[in-house]
Amino acid sequence: HLNRRLEQALQNGLQHPSVAVRRAAVMVLPRNAASIDEMRKYNLLQDSDAQVRLATLLAISEMPPNDAIGSQLVSLLDSTNVSWDRWLDDAATCAAARNDLSFLKAMLASGSANMADEGIGEIVQRVATHYAMRAPKGSVLSLLARINSGNSAIGGVLLQSFASAWPSDELPALDDASRNELQKLMDGLDGHNQTRLLLLAQKWHCADLFPKLLSSLTQSLQSRLADASLSASERADAASQLVALEDHPGTIGLILAQVNAVSSPELNIELIKALSESHDPQTGPALVRHLRELTPTTRRFQITVLLRRTEWCSALLDGVEKGLLQPSDIATEQWAQLKASADSAIAKRAETLSGSLGVVTPDRAEIVKKFLPVAAMRGDANRGREVFTQNCAICHTFNGRGGKVGPDLTGVGARDKKDILIDILDPNRSVEANYRAWNVVTRDDETYSGRLETETQTTVEILDSAGQKHIIQRRDIKEMNTSGLSIMPNGFESLSENDLASLLSFLMTPNTAL
Repeated sequence: HLNRRLEQALQNGLQHPSVAVRRAAVMVLPRNAASIDEMRKYNLLQDSDAQVRLATLLAISEMPPNDAIGSQLVSLLDSTNVSWDRWLDDAATCAAARNDLSFLKAMLASGSANMADEGIGEIVQRVATHYAMRAPKGSVLSLLARINSGNSAIGGVLLQSFASAWPSDELPALDDASRNELQKLMDGLDGHNQTRLLLLAQKWHCADLFPKLLSSLTQSLQSRLADASLSASERADAASQLVALEDHPGTIGLILAQVNAVSSPELNIELIKALSESHDPQTGPALVRHLRELTPTTRRFQITVLLRRTEWCSALLDGVEKGLLQPSDIATEQWAQLKASADSAIAKRAETLSGSLGVVTPDRAEIVKKFLPVAAMRGDANRGREVFTQNCAICHTFNGRGGKVGPDLTGVGARDKKDILIDILDPNRSVEANYRAWNVVTRDDETYSGRLETETQTTVEILDSAGQKHIIQRRDIKEMNTSGLSIMPNGFESLSENDLASLLSFLMTPNTAL
C-alpha cells in the first residue's frame, strides 16, 4: 500500500500546477524505465517551465536508454517555444548522449533543416563523438545506412565525428553484405561526405573498397595543399586529411615542402599541427632536418611539437648531436622540459647536450686562446666608450643609447669578463634564434640581409647592419634563408689589446652614459 501511495503521489506531483512541485517530483523519481514512461506520459520535456525541463533532461541522463526518447529530444531541440541557455544545452547533450543511438537516428530522420542552428549542430557533434568513442560495432553500419541526400548536413557531422573519435583498435566486422552497403552508401554521398567516409574507412582498414576514389581524392588534396590562393586553414585541412589517408614519408615530404621561410607563420603553424597527427617513424627525423629552414617563430613552434613524443625528443637530440641544429635553437624552457623528461635516457642526453651551449667555435679557438688574457688587464673606461661608439653602438643599445639590431647590452657587466670577451671574439658560439642573419632575395633580384625583426602573414621586416628597416611583401620574395650565423661579424681581434681591455672596462662600469 505504501508503494502504491508513493507512486500516486509522484504521479500527482508530475502533473501538479505548481512548478516547484513538478520539478521536485522529477528529481525524486526512481531512475528506471517506468519513470521514463511517466515523464513521457506527462510530456515533461515540453513543460512550460525551464527548470522542469532542465530537471527532466538531467533525470533522463541518469536513466536506462529508451528508444522513444531520441525523437522527443529532437522535437525539443526543434521547438520554437523553448528559450535555450548553456545549462539546458549541456543537459540536453547529456540526455542525448545517454540515448545516443535513438537520438542520432531521430536526427537523421528529421532531415538537415535543423542543422542551421549552431547550438543543435554542436549537440549532434558531441553526441556523435560520444557514440563513436564507445565503438558500437553492432549498430554503426545500420546508422550510416540512414544517411542520404536529405540529411547530408547531419550525415556529415556523424561521418566527421566517427572518423575522428572511433578507437583505432576497434574494427567492425565487415562481411560481404556490409562491404556492399558501404560501397552503396559511398555512391550516394556528395563530395565532402565521400571524403569523410573514406577517412572512416581508412580507420577501419577498408579503404581498399574505394581504390579509384582514394587515388582521385589524394590528388585533389595535394592540389589544395599547394594552392596559395586558399586560406591557411583550408590548406591545413587538406594536409590533415592527407596524413590520415596516407601517413608515409612521401606525404610528410609534400607537406614539409610548404613549410618554409617564405610561407606565412599562420600557414606554417597550421601545417605543422597537421604533421603532428602523423605516426610514421620517419616523421620526427624529417621535422628535425627541416628546422634550419624555418624562421624563429615557426622553428620554436615546431620544436614544441617535437617535445610531445619521446621518439621525437630523441630525434631532436640526435639533430643536436649531428650538428643539424645548434643547441641555442632550443629555448631555455624547452631544454628544461627535455631535462625533466619521464624517459631517463632523454633526460640524461639533454643534460649532457645542453652543456654544449656557449662552447667556442672550433675555427675561433686559437684566437680566443690568444686574447683571453686581455680579460685580466685593466682598461680605460673612457677610451672604452669611444671604442663602443665606433664599433658597437650602431647595433647595440647600452644604457639607453645605441642601435637595436643586436641585443641590448645594458647590464651585461653582471657577467664574467671572460665570458663577455669570448662573445666578442666568437659571436657564433651561442646565437639566439632572433639574432641570426637572414638573406632575402626578391623577384627583382634585390638582396636584403640582416636580422628578421618581424614577420606577419603578408610581410617580413629585415633590420640591416646599419639599423635600417626593410619591409618586404611575401609575394615579392623569391628566396629566403639563414646561414645560422650571428648578425654580429667576426673580426674584433683586429682591435688592439688595450682597446679590447678598455671596451670591457666600459661595459663593466655601472650606470655609464655614452
